[in-house]
Amino acid sequence: MTEDADDAVPAVRQAAARCHRLLVARIIALLDDPELGGAAAANPALPLDRLRDLLAG
Repeated sequence: MTEDADDAVPAVRQAAARCHRLLVARIIALLDDPELGGAAAANPALPLDRLRDLLAG
């Protein structure tokens, strides 16, 4: 994500992490973020193999 003023609002950062237009590499990187990992996991652009890995635990 960026360091813009709007990014200080958690809801804005979470919405951005769920955005299907986000680069897949960035979505995958956000999976490890404590604040944004859940939103990134809900991103419809997350590759199916990564989603399966998350669900397998």
